[in-house]
Amino acid sequence: MFLSWQTQVHVLIWFWVLLRKQVRGVLAGLTKEKGGAAVDSAYSTYTSHWGPVPDQSVVKKTVSDIETDFLFLVPTQTALQLHTRNSSGARTYSYLFRMKTRIPLLPHWVEAEHAEDLQYLFGKPFSMSLIYFPRHRDLSQYMIAYWTNFARTGDPSTGESRVPVPWPQYTRNHRPYLAIDHKISKDSVSYDLRSEYFTYWTTTYSRLPSIKRE
Repeated sequence: MFLSWQTQVHVLIWFWVLLRKQVRGVLAGLTKEKGGAAVDSAYSTYTSHWGPVPDQSVVKKTVSDIETDFLFLVPTQTALQLHTRNSSGARTYSYLFRMKTRIPLLPHWVEAEHAEDLQYLFGKPFSMSLIYFPRHRDLSQYMIAYWTNFARTGDPSTGESRVPVPWPQYTRNHRPYLAIDHKISKDSVSYDLRSEYFTYWTTTYSRLPSIKRE
């Protein structure tokens, strides 16, 4: 089983000027069942690295992180853990797709958009080579090799297709993920993806009382 996490952000925030109260507004929309205490708690967690006057890129990246964590990171990491605990022998692997988006004119902090990995997995850089660079074909080749090996052997690192580095298995006590781009190396393997924020949503936030509605 493969599960991934990518940056996801509402396209309009790239062009807006965002204020602190608007960040709180985003959180209020996501945490309305818990009320004001949840907004305060989440706001404190996500803005702890801000300076007195944060740059707009910092504010916008924070909003992107909030939405991505809530909508994608937490469900994905939860599914990884459930699959690891309950699968009958099937292996689990996690990855972070971090290839820079090909969409032009976006801010420097924007990485991959949702589902951008699919074009590489299905070989689009080879079938439409004129609009892709060699680095895109390298990435596509790596992904196809990993997925093909996994389909054949249950292990993305083992099989007839050559891969750049071994992809370690995700287990209950060992939670690695492979950061996938066109420069995959041994340094592409990291552990406990955004664990601080996953723990916040699954533990701190979940323990806050729900508000009663009339």
